[in-house]
Amino acid sequence: MKFGNSTVAKLDEILKHKELFKQYPELKDTIVHLKPDMQGASFDAPANRIIVGYDTKSKNINKSSLLHEIQHAIQNKEGWAKGGSPDTLTPKQLASTLTDKYGDLPAFQKIEEDFLNSKIKTEDDMYTKMINLASENYGGIEKLKLDTYKRLHGEQQARAAQYRENMTPEEKSAETWQDTLKRVEGEYHEPIVRFDDGGISEMSPVKNKVQKGDIS
Repeated sequence: MKFGNSTVAKLDEILKHKELFKQYPELKDTIVHLKPDMQGASFDAPANRIIVGYDTKSKNINKSSLLHEIQHAIQNKEGWAKGGSPDTLTPKQLASTLTDKYGDLPAFQKIEEDFLNSKIKTEDDMYTKMINLASENYGGIEKLKLDTYKRLHGEQQARAAQYRENMTPEEKSAETWQDTLKRVEGEYHEPIVRFDDGGISEMSPVKNKVQKGDIS
């Protein structure tokens, strides 16, 4: 993808995507900040702004990273489950990853029993004890954060948008984005669902067809 010398542009000035703008015409005006030689990209929901890096030599934007962040913009608009970052995860989310692996161990069950018996006062205290107990055996707190981040529903969906970038409409119809994720990554973990307000909202429909919000 090429662009001029400007460091700020509207999305439709740097991305040609008929299906995306048909489904979400308002995204044409999303502001994109182009950062020289920045790795990756990010989406600033309050500002409705995407920040993406580009190669100063070739002037190429990383289209795959851009699609990932556009998917987050769609999640924000639709009220679907969000993504996040490794450093903003809650103790509950981190403990969820550990529970999937170690939940049957007596030591983990003892922590849950102590909470139910009021020996541990708060849920956060319970989750913190689980993290302190098992994170080292898991491979360290940074690995735990990264793996948990990758399980966030919004991050799974955004990665799938990247993987489906070059698929034909027929190929997209043949498998859901979850199936694409499993095929490419070799596994699919049950997602951790995150909403900013803690409430419940409708997620992207899972159907064997090209679905609204499938912008790859």
